[in-house]
Amino acid sequence: MSEFVFSIDFELAVGIEHFVARSKPPVLQEREVIPKILELAGKHEIPLTFAILGHLFLKSCKGHKIPEEPKVPWYPKPWFEKDPKSSWKKNPEWYAPDLVEKILAEGLHEIACHSFSHIPFSHCSEKVADFELRESLKAMKPLGIKPKTFVFPRNEISHLNLLEKHGFSHYASNPRPKNFLIDFKTFGLGFPKAKRAKGLIEVPRAYFFYTAKFSEFFKLPLLLRLANSQNALFHMWCHGFNASTPSHLKLLEKTFKSVNSLRMEKKTICQVRA
Repeated sequence: MSEFVFSIDFELAVGIEHFVARSKPPVLQEREVIPKILELAGKHEIPLTFAILGHLFLKSCKGHKIPEEPKVPWYPKPWFEKDPKSSWKKNPEWYAPDLVEKILAEGLHEIACHSFSHIPFSHCSEKVADFELRESLKAMKPLGIKPKTFVFPRNEISHLNLLEKHGFSHYASNPRPKNFLIDFKTFGLGFPKAKRAKGLIEVPRAYFFYTAKFSEFFKLPLLLRLANSQNALFHMWCHGFNASTPSHLKLLEKTFKSVNSLRMEKKTICQVRA
C-alpha cells in the first residue's frame, strides 16, 4: 500500500540566523503559519512530523556553552553570537514553547529532533554533534518527549553513529529525485524507498513543498496518484516558512484531500518500516 509522509522543519531565527541566502525569510511568519497548518492537518486527519530545533523548546535561556566552534565556511562568527539569552515573551523568534505545546495538544503528530541549534553535522566534530543531540533531548525531557526520528540540519548526513546511541530509530534523508516530474534533469518516474542503514531506518524525502505556482496544483496531485499506483512512499517536506502564503495553504489542503481520496496510508516518519 502507498504511504504519505509530510515532515516540517521548524526553526525560527535559530536556524534562519545562519541562513546562506542573502535575503532571509521573515522569521515571525513561521510562527503565524504553524497553527494554520495544524488546523488543516486536524481537519483532514493527516499526521505530521515536526522536526523541531531543541532551542525552541526553551522558555528562556542564559546562553549555551558549546564544546568547540563548528567550522562552517559561510558563518565564521561564534555560532551562538546572536542568541538573545532572554525568554520567549521577549524574543518569540528564538523560543517557541507555546507552539510546541499546541502541536502536542493535537495528539496526532510526531515531534522529531532537528538538532539543538542547526549546526550542520557535516561541518562539526563528533563532540559538537553529540552536544547538539544531548542539549535537544534535555530541552524535550520536561515535556516527556523522547524523539525517535532525527532530521539532519540542511539534510547533510554525518555522525550517523550517534543516533542509535541517543535512542533514535529513524532519520530522514534527501536523495536527488529520480523522477523527472520533480527534477527535470533526472529520468524515470520512481520514488525512493525506506531502507535499513546501520541499525536505523532511513526515510528518504521525495518532494520539497516550497512553491505554489499554478502548475503545482496539477503536478502534485499527479505525483500522488503516481506514487499510489506504485505502492510507493511519498515523503513531502518543507520548512515552516515555505508554506506561508494563502496559495501554499490552498495547495496543502488540495494535497491532503488527494491523499485521503486515494486512501494512502498516512504516517509520521517513525511509523515507516523498511
